[in-house]
Amino acid sequence: MLLDIEDLTIELPAGAAARPMLAEVSLRVGRDEVVGLVGESGSGKSTTARAVLRMLPEGARASGSVRVDGEDVLAMDPARLRRHRSRTVSMIFQDPRSALNPVRRIGDFLTDPLTRVLGLSRRDAVAKATELLASVGLSEPERRMRQRPHELSGGMLQRVVIAAALSTDPDLLLADEATSALDATTQAEVLALLRSIQEERRRAGSGLGTLFITHDLPLAAAYCDRVYVMYAGRVVEQQPAHGLFADPKHPYTRGLLECSPSLGDDRAPRPIPGRPPSLSDAFTGCPFLPRCARAEAECETWAPVAVPFGGRGVDGDGSDEGGSAACRLLELVTRSSA
Repeated sequence: MLLDIEDLTIELPAGAAARPMLAEVSLRVGRDEVVGLVGESGSGKSTTARAVLRMLPEGARASGSVRVDGEDVLAMDPARLRRHRSRTVSMIFQDPRSALNPVRRIGDFLTDPLTRVLGLSRRDAVAKATELLASVGLSEPERRMRQRPHELSGGMLQRVVIAAALSTDPDLLLADEATSALDATTQAEVLALLRSIQEERRRAGSGLGTLFITHDLPLAAAYCDRVYVMYAGRVVEQQPAHGLFADPKHPYTRGLLECSPSLGDDRAPRPIPGRPPSLSDAFTGCPFLPRCARAEAECETWAPVAVPFGGRGVDGDGSDEGGSAACRLLELVTRSSA
Protein backbone atom coordinates (compact mmCIF):
# COMPACT_ATOMS: atom_id res chain seq x y z
CA MET A 1 0.00 0.00 0.00
CA LEU A 2 1.48 3.35 -1.08
CA LEU A 3 -0.35 5.58 1.44
CA ASP A 4 -1.77 4.08 4.61
CA ILE A 5 -3.24 6.47 7.19
CA GLU A 6 -4.39 4.67 10.33
CA ASP A 7 -6.40 6.24 13.20
CA LEU A 8 -4.90 9.69 12.59
CA THR A 9 -5.99 12.23 15.20
CA ILE A 10 -4.76 15.83 15.21
CA GLU A 11 -5.54 18.02 18.19
CA LEU A 12 -4.80 21.70 18.68
CA PRO A 13 -3.40 23.02 21.99
CA ALA A 14 -5.81 22.99 24.93
CA GLY A 15 -8.39 25.76 24.66
CA ALA A 16 -7.82 26.36 20.94
CA ALA A 17 -10.65 24.06 19.82
CA ALA A 18 -13.48 22.04 21.33
CA ARG A 19 -12.80 18.97 19.19
CA PRO A 20 -9.89 17.48 17.22
CA MET A 21 -9.19 18.77 13.72
CA LEU A 22 -9.03 15.13 12.65
CA ALA A 23 -10.45 12.21 14.64
CA GLU A 24 -9.37 8.62 13.99
CA VAL A 25 -9.02 9.08 10.23
CA SER A 26 -8.06 5.94 8.29
CA LEU A 27 -7.45 6.11 4.55
CA ARG A 28 -5.54 4.17 1.90
CA VAL A 29 -4.20 4.90 -1.57
CA GLY A 30 -2.61 2.18 -3.71
CA ARG A 31 -0.21 2.57 -6.60
CA ASP A 32 -1.96 3.25 -9.93
CA GLU A 33 -5.04 4.35 -7.96
CA VAL A 34 -6.96 7.64 -7.80
CA VAL A 35 -8.70 8.01 -4.45
CA GLY A 36 -11.14 10.85 -3.83
CA LEU A 37 -11.52 12.77 -0.57
CA VAL A 38 -14.70 14.86 -0.47
CA GLY A 39 -16.67 16.99 1.96
CA GLU A 40 -17.71 20.54 2.72
CA SER A 41 -15.19 23.26 3.54
CA GLY A 42 -13.74 22.69 7.00
CA SER A 43 -14.36 18.94 7.00
CA GLY A 44 -10.64 18.13 7.28
CA LYS A 45 -9.71 17.26 3.71
CA SER A 46 -6.74 19.60 3.33
CA THR A 47 -5.55 18.88 6.88
CA THR A 48 -5.44 15.18 6.00
CA ALA A 49 -3.38 15.89 2.88
CA ARG A 50 -0.97 18.17 4.72
CA ALA A 51 -0.47 15.49 7.36
CA VAL A 52 1.02 13.30 4.61
CA LEU A 53 3.76 15.96 4.37
CA ARG A 54 3.73 16.49 8.17
CA MET A 55 2.69 20.08 7.66
CA LEU A 56 0.75 20.42 10.91
CA PRO A 57 -0.57 23.57 12.62
CA GLU A 58 1.78 25.07 15.19
CA GLY A 59 1.47 23.30 18.53
CA ALA A 60 -0.75 20.53 17.15
CA ARG A 61 -0.45 17.01 18.55
CA ALA A 62 -0.76 14.05 16.20
CA SER A 63 -1.38 10.41 17.04
CA GLY A 64 -1.92 7.37 14.87
CA SER A 65 0.26 6.74 11.82
CA VAL A 66 0.76 8.14 8.31
CA ARG A 67 2.77 5.61 6.33
CA VAL A 68 4.03 6.25 2.81
CA ASP A 69 5.53 3.16 1.23
CA GLY A 70 5.71 1.61 4.69
CA GLU A 71 7.53 4.48 6.44
CA ASP A 72 5.77 6.55 9.10
CA VAL A 73 5.92 10.25 8.17
CA LEU A 74 5.13 11.31 11.75
CA ALA A 75 8.31 9.59 12.99
CA MET A 76 10.74 10.88 10.33
CA ASP A 77 13.81 12.86 11.41
CA PRO A 78 14.28 16.31 9.78
CA ALA A 79 16.68 15.11 7.05
CA ARG A 80 14.44 12.22 6.05
CA LEU A 81 11.38 14.49 6.11
CA ARG A 82 13.05 16.90 3.67
CA ARG A 83 13.75 14.05 1.26
CA HIS A 84 10.18 12.82 1.67
CA ARG A 85 8.74 16.24 0.81
CA SER A 86 11.08 16.82 -2.13
CA ARG A 87 11.07 13.36 -3.73
CA THR A 88 8.33 10.99 -2.53
CA VAL A 89 5.22 13.19 -2.39
CA SER A 90 4.13 16.25 -4.39
CA MET A 91 1.14 18.52 -3.88
CA ILE A 92 -0.89 20.34 -6.52
CA PHE A 93 -2.69 23.32 -4.97
CA GLN A 94 -6.03 24.88 -5.88
CA ASP A 95 -4.66 28.29 -6.86
CA PRO A 96 -1.53 27.98 -9.01
CA ARG A 97 -0.82 31.71 -8.72
CA SER A 98 -0.26 31.28 -4.98
CA ALA A 99 2.40 28.65 -5.69
CA LEU A 100 4.35 30.78 -8.14
CA ASN A 101 6.57 33.79 -7.50
CA PRO A 102 5.00 36.52 -9.68
CA VAL A 103 8.35 38.17 -10.53
CA ARG A 104 10.25 35.00 -11.50
CA ARG A 105 10.09 33.25 -14.84
CA ILE A 106 8.35 29.91 -15.29
CA GLY A 107 11.68 28.34 -16.19
CA ASP A 108 13.23 29.35 -12.86
CA PHE A 109 10.28 27.86 -10.97
CA LEU A 110 10.73 24.52 -12.76
CA THR A 111 14.51 24.25 -12.85
CA ASP A 112 15.12 25.03 -9.16
CA PRO A 113 13.95 21.63 -7.86
CA LEU A 114 15.70 19.86 -10.72
CA THR A 115 19.07 21.36 -9.79
CA ARG A 116 18.64 21.37 -6.01
CA VAL A 117 16.87 18.03 -5.54
CA LEU A 118 17.97 15.92 -8.50
CA GLY A 119 21.39 17.55 -8.84
CA LEU A 120 21.04 18.21 -12.59
CA SER A 121 23.24 20.72 -14.33
CA ARG A 122 21.64 23.98 -15.41
CA ARG A 123 21.57 22.87 -19.06
CA ASP A 124 20.02 19.47 -18.25
CA ALA A 125 17.51 21.09 -15.91
CA VAL A 126 16.36 23.50 -18.63
CA ALA A 127 16.02 20.63 -21.10
CA LYS A 128 14.00 18.52 -18.65
CA ALA A 129 11.79 21.46 -17.64
CA THR A 130 11.02 22.20 -21.29
CA GLU A 131 10.18 18.54 -21.82
CA LEU A 132 7.88 18.59 -18.79
CA LEU A 133 5.98 21.61 -20.12
CA ALA A 134 5.48 19.83 -23.43
CA SER A 135 4.33 16.66 -21.65
CA VAL A 136 1.54 18.52 -19.84
CA GLY A 137 0.21 19.92 -23.10
CA LEU A 138 1.61 23.45 -23.16
CA SER A 139 2.33 24.79 -26.61
CA GLU A 140 5.65 26.54 -27.33
CA PRO A 141 7.33 25.23 -24.14
CA GLU A 142 10.58 27.10 -24.86
CA ARG A 143 8.66 30.37 -24.93
CA ARG A 144 6.73 29.49 -21.74
CA MET A 145 10.03 28.98 -19.94
CA ARG A 146 10.84 32.67 -20.51
CA GLN A 147 7.42 33.97 -19.44
CA ARG A 148 6.20 35.12 -16.04
CA PRO A 149 2.98 33.94 -14.33
CA HIS A 150 0.90 36.99 -15.30
CA GLU A 151 1.42 36.15 -18.98
CA LEU A 152 -0.32 32.76 -18.70
CA SER A 153 -3.97 31.87 -18.19
CA GLY A 154 -5.22 29.99 -15.12
CA GLY A 155 -5.42 26.71 -17.02
CA MET A 156 -1.89 27.12 -18.37
CA LEU A 157 -0.56 27.91 -14.89
CA GLN A 158 -2.23 24.81 -13.50
CA ARG A 159 -0.36 22.78 -16.10
CA VAL A 160 2.88 24.45 -15.01
CA VAL A 161 2.19 23.50 -11.39
CA ILE A 162 1.43 19.91 -12.44
CA ALA A 163 4.71 19.81 -14.38
CA ALA A 164 6.53 21.03 -11.27
CA ALA A 165 4.81 18.42 -9.11
CA LEU A 166 5.93 15.68 -11.50
CA SER A 167 9.47 16.99 -11.96
CA THR A 168 11.03 14.83 -9.24
CA ASP A 169 9.09 11.67 -10.22
CA PRO A 170 7.09 11.36 -6.96
CA ASP A 171 5.27 8.20 -5.94
CA LEU A 172 2.24 10.05 -4.59
CA LEU A 173 0.35 13.14 -5.81
CA LEU A 174 -1.83 15.17 -3.47
CA ALA A 175 -4.25 17.16 -5.65
CA ASP A 176 -5.93 19.67 -3.32
CA GLU A 177 -8.89 21.18 -5.22
CA ALA A 178 -6.57 21.22 -8.21
CA THR A 179 -9.35 21.83 -10.75
CA SER A 180 -12.02 23.75 -8.82
CA ALA A 181 -10.80 27.17 -9.99
CA LEU A 182 -10.93 26.16 -13.67
CA ASP A 183 -13.75 26.40 -16.18
CA ALA A 184 -15.45 23.14 -17.18
CA THR A 185 -13.51 22.65 -20.42
CA THR A 186 -10.11 23.31 -18.86
CA GLN A 187 -11.04 21.16 -15.88
CA ALA A 188 -11.79 18.23 -18.17
CA GLU A 189 -8.47 18.74 -19.99
CA VAL A 190 -6.49 18.79 -16.72
CA LEU A 191 -8.24 15.68 -15.39
CA ALA A 192 -7.56 13.84 -18.65
CA LEU A 193 -3.92 14.94 -18.41
CA LEU A 194 -3.57 13.58 -14.86
CA ARG A 195 -5.13 10.28 -15.91
CA SER A 196 -2.82 9.95 -18.91
CA ILE A 197 0.23 10.66 -16.73
CA GLN A 198 -0.89 7.99 -14.30
CA GLU A 199 -1.37 5.50 -17.13
CA GLU A 200 2.10 6.27 -18.49
CA ARG A 201 3.60 5.62 -15.06
CA ARG A 202 1.67 2.36 -14.79
CA ARG A 203 2.97 1.15 -18.16
CA ALA A 204 6.50 2.11 -17.11
CA GLY A 205 6.17 -0.01 -13.98
CA SER A 206 6.54 2.91 -11.56
CA GLY A 207 2.97 3.25 -10.33
CA LEU A 208 1.72 6.68 -9.26
CA GLY A 209 -0.96 7.07 -6.60
CA THR A 210 -3.20 10.14 -6.38
CA LEU A 211 -5.24 11.54 -3.51
CA PHE A 212 -7.79 13.78 -5.24
CA ILE A 213 -9.36 16.30 -2.87
CA THR A 214 -12.55 18.06 -3.91
CA HIS A 215 -15.85 19.38 -2.58
CA ASP A 216 -17.54 18.12 -5.77
CA LEU A 217 -18.84 14.61 -5.04
CA PRO A 218 -20.19 13.91 -8.58
CA LEU A 219 -16.77 14.83 -10.00
CA ALA A 220 -15.05 12.49 -7.55
CA ALA A 221 -17.50 9.70 -8.34
CA ALA A 222 -16.81 10.09 -12.07
CA TYR A 223 -13.03 10.49 -11.84
CA CYS A 224 -11.85 8.41 -8.89
CA ASP A 225 -11.54 4.69 -8.25
CA ARG A 226 -12.60 4.95 -4.61
CA VAL A 227 -13.98 7.84 -2.57
CA TYR A 228 -13.76 8.79 1.12
CA VAL A 229 -16.33 11.26 2.51
CA MET A 230 -15.31 13.47 5.45
CA TYR A 231 -17.44 15.36 7.95
CA ALA A 232 -16.28 17.22 11.08
CA GLY A 233 -12.79 15.76 10.83
CA ARG A 234 -13.96 12.16 10.45
CA VAL A 235 -14.34 9.73 7.56
CA VAL A 236 -18.08 8.99 7.51
CA GLU A 237 -18.16 6.80 4.40
CA GLN A 238 -15.87 5.10 1.91
CA GLN A 239 -16.59 2.81 -1.00
CA PRO A 240 -15.84 2.35 -4.72
CA ALA A 241 -16.81 5.46 -6.67
CA HIS A 242 -19.57 3.85 -8.73
CA GLY A 243 -21.21 2.46 -5.58
CA LEU A 244 -20.98 5.76 -3.72
CA PHE A 245 -22.83 7.55 -6.50
CA ALA A 246 -25.42 4.81 -7.06
CA ASP A 247 -26.08 3.78 -3.46
CA PRO A 248 -24.70 6.13 -0.78
CA LYS A 249 -25.10 4.76 2.73
CA HIS A 250 -24.49 7.74 5.02
CA PRO A 251 -27.15 10.51 5.22
CA TYR A 252 -24.43 13.12 4.74
CA THR A 253 -23.26 11.51 1.49
CA ARG A 254 -26.85 11.43 0.26
CA GLY A 255 -27.20 15.09 1.19
CA LEU A 256 -24.10 16.05 -0.81
CA LEU A 257 -25.49 14.29 -3.86
CA GLU A 258 -28.96 15.81 -3.51
CA CYS A 259 -27.60 19.35 -3.38
CA SER A 260 -25.51 18.83 -6.54
CA PRO A 261 -27.29 19.77 -9.81
CA SER A 262 -27.12 17.25 -12.64
CA LEU A 263 -28.12 17.15 -16.29
CA GLY A 264 -31.36 15.33 -17.00
CA ASP A 265 -32.69 15.83 -13.47
CA ASP A 266 -35.55 18.32 -13.19
CA ARG A 267 -35.48 18.38 -9.38
CA ALA A 268 -34.11 21.51 -7.77
CA PRO A 269 -30.97 20.93 -5.69
CA ARG A 270 -31.82 20.40 -2.01
CA PRO A 271 -29.23 21.89 0.33
CA ILE A 272 -28.31 20.12 3.55
CA PRO A 273 -30.06 21.99 6.40
CA GLY A 274 -28.05 23.77 9.04
CA ARG A 275 -24.39 24.74 8.85
CA PRO A 276 -21.16 22.74 8.72
CA PRO A 277 -19.63 22.35 12.19
CA SER A 278 -16.67 24.44 13.29
CA LEU A 279 -13.80 23.50 15.58
CA SER A 280 -15.70 25.18 18.42
CA ASP A 281 -18.48 22.59 18.17
CA ALA A 282 -18.12 19.53 20.41
CA PHE A 283 -20.17 16.35 20.00
CA THR A 284 -21.25 13.64 22.43
CA GLY A 285 -22.57 11.40 19.66
CA CYS A 286 -22.87 11.49 15.87
CA PRO A 287 -21.50 14.84 14.55
CA PHE A 288 -24.08 14.90 11.75
CA LEU A 289 -27.06 14.58 14.14
CA PRO A 290 -28.08 18.31 14.12
CA ARG A 291 -28.48 18.22 10.32
CA CYS A 292 -29.78 14.67 9.85
CA ALA A 293 -33.45 14.10 8.98
CA ARG A 294 -33.20 10.46 10.04
CA ALA A 295 -31.64 11.04 13.45
CA GLU A 296 -33.02 9.29 16.51
CA ALA A 297 -32.54 9.96 20.21
CA GLU A 298 -29.94 7.18 20.48
CA CYS A 299 -27.74 8.98 17.93
CA GLU A 300 -27.00 11.64 20.56
CA THR A 301 -24.73 9.22 22.44
CA TRP A 302 -23.69 6.83 19.65
CA ALA A 303 -19.91 6.89 19.18
CA PRO A 304 -19.16 6.98 15.43
CA VAL A 305 -17.65 3.73 14.20
CA ALA A 306 -17.12 2.48 10.65
CA VAL A 307 -19.71 -0.19 9.78
CA PRO A 308 -18.59 -2.42 6.85
CA PHE A 309 -21.02 -3.42 4.12
CA GLY A 310 -21.12 -5.11 0.71
CA GLY A 311 -18.05 -7.35 0.93
CA ARG A 312 -14.93 -7.76 2.97
CA GLY A 313 -14.01 -4.09 2.97
CA VAL A 314 -11.32 -2.41 0.91
CA ASP A 315 -8.25 -4.63 0.62
CA GLY A 316 -4.64 -3.85 -0.10
CA ASP A 317 -5.05 -2.95 -3.75
CA GLY A 318 -8.40 -1.23 -3.49
CA SER A 319 -10.11 -3.83 -5.69
CA ASP A 320 -12.70 -5.09 -3.22
CA GLU A 321 -16.27 -3.92 -3.78
CA GLY A 322 -16.97 -3.39 -0.09
CA GLY A 323 -17.14 -0.15 1.82
CA SER A 324 -18.04 1.28 5.21
CA ALA A 325 -20.06 4.09 6.71
CA ALA A 326 -20.16 5.56 10.22
CA CYS A 327 -23.92 5.58 10.74
CA ARG A 328 -25.87 4.05 13.63
CA LEU A 329 -28.84 3.19 11.39
CA LEU A 330 -26.56 1.19 9.08
CA GLU A 331 -25.16 -0.59 12.13
CA LEU A 332 -28.72 -1.59 13.18
CA VAL A 333 -29.52 -2.89 9.69
CA THR A 334 -26.24 -4.82 9.49
CA ARG A 335 -26.77 -6.32 12.95
CA SER A 336 -30.35 -7.40 12.20
CA SER A 337 -29.38 -9.10 8.94
CA ALA A 338 -26.40 -10.94 10.45
